[in-house]
Amino acid sequence: MRTAALSGVDVRLILPLHGDSKIVEWASQSYLSEVVKAGVKVYLYKAGFLHSKMLVSDDVVCTCGSSNVDFRSFENNFECNLFLYGEEMAKQMKNVFMSDQKDAMIITLSNLRRYKQPFMDRFMQSLSRLLSPLL
Repeated sequence: MRTAALSGVDVRLILPLHGDSKIVEWASQSYLSEVVKAGVKVYLYKAGFLHSKMLVSDDVVCTCGSSNVDFRSFENNFECNLFLYGEEMAKQMKNVFMSDQKDAMIITLSNLRRYKQPFMDRFMQSLSRLLSPLL
């Protein structure tokens, strides 16, 4: 994501404001400043819990499914995604994403700098990030 954003690609990511696992939430929060600095537009979904895994690329290719696109998803949990090539389906999925984006707030560098997190939160984020390959 960072490489694509740094090369000028419009990369948008929607994360749930609050996850179903505090450890996963901490681990994902530990990456926020890095990806925002790279130019990824990160949104936090406020209208409930968002657990979709969806990607649309160039309004032609799209994927959705249960996979987190990591070894645990593929090797241990046998999760999979559906990949589609076609403008019509890609645009429909993009419309779903854009609709969800309306119920989300954007994270900016100034927002991240303004909100000074307590030491314990930063510690838990770092620890969760370190342990995330094992979880």
